[in-house]
Amino acid sequence: MDKKNDIKQNIFFVPYNKKKSDVVLAQDNILIDDCLKNLDEWVHNNGNGIFFDYNNDGYDSWDKPNIKSYPSINNLSKFTKNRLKEERIWKKR
Repeated sequence: MDKKNDIKQNIFFVPYNKKKSDVVLAQDNILIDDCLKNLDEWVHNNGNGIFFDYNNDGYDSWDKPNIKSYPSINNLSKFTKNRLKEERIWKKR
């Protein structure tokens, strides 16, 4: 638990060649990914997607543009409960 931001952090690392929703339940969970195809699949399964835009240029690691306008971050240290509320991703449970 991140006490300062009141975020329970269950973090799973899934190999790049696996469908994320085959490993983790997508519904009401958040996926942060640099591959827009993975975000599309996650959101299709009722998850919330955040684009990890490392270069802050709107393109994923495979040079695909973020045409669906997923909320983006380029630094995990900016990932807080308040940021999620601002992006309207945070859902009270």
